[in-house]
Amino acid sequence: AVLYYHSAGHQLVVQGLIAGLQHLILGHAAGDDAGGGEGTITVEAPGDISISYNATWYTATTNGHTINVKSNLNDNLDSRSSQITIYSGQDSAHVTVQQKGLVVKFDGDASVGLADQNGAIAYNFKHNTPINITTSEKWLHAELNGDSLYLSSDNNNTGHIRSGWVKYG
Repeated sequence: AVLYYHSAGHQLVVQGLIAGLQHLILGHAAGDDAGGGEGTITVEAPGDISISYNATWYTATTNGHTINVKSNLNDNLDSRSSQITIYSGQDSAHVTVQQKGLVVKFDGDASVGLADQNGAIAYNFKHNTPINITTSEKWLHAELNGDSLYLSSDNNNTGHIRSGWVKYG
């Protein structure tokens, strides 16, 4: 079964096989986007539970029948996945946790020209993790709002061509 849940705006893809546990109730767990996330998996089982996993990009801890999962930022372009094994007595179940890779897509040219008088332009800028935007010059402004990058400049009264850069990361 493939189940989709949401936690703090992040989507998790959880694939699980139930083997002997009465049933497994999946709540929210680690984020599906590259920015990471946190949440819980709630297990209904006849006895105590324990877990094992061997990934370093998330942590999973138990508190009674609740598993708390927290994933780190994935700053790699590749997606990643790992399994949490849940034990109760002689029974076990495997839950696969997957996290998307980093997505940053700028729908514009590497070089942009703006008008001398309050130039402004907007571009599509898709991302799945928080992005920091900086500019090299005080007269050059960049703002990221959702999936749009807005570039603008103050009036150019110098009589000369100006140049600057926008850095995102």
